[in-house]
Amino acid sequence: MKYLLDTHVFIWYLEGNNRLKPEWRHIIADRKNDVFVSITSPWEMSLKAKKLHLQLPFDSYFRNFEYMLLTITLPHIDELRKLPFHHKDPFDRMLVAQARVEGCMLITLDKKMLAYDVPIL
Repeated sequence: MKYLLDTHVFIWYLEGNNRLKPEWRHIIADRKNDVFVSITSPWEMSLKAKKLHLQLPFDSYFRNFEYMLLTITLPHIDELRKLPFHHKDPFDRMLVAQARVEGCMLITLDKKMLAYDVPIL
């Protein structure tokens, strides 16, 4: 199965935060699954570092990066262009577009993303 992690899920997983559902932790750790992190996540983290209250130094989230990094491609941008404005956050909108194009299930707690036609765990 292919999964795309929302930024907060990625952060919580690496921090060992108990807000991450145990089911999600198992899915992310299971090497049989293809787990993606969008290039938008480090970008968002760098811009919102104080708001996100990162528990670790920024570079430590990427030092031993073991996920597939999903870059932004023209098909992602085209899909983003087609999305209705249910969500104003550009990072989250790009995650929706990428999940749709790549056939990934999006792992997120963001209820606003439920308004889109994308599989969400």
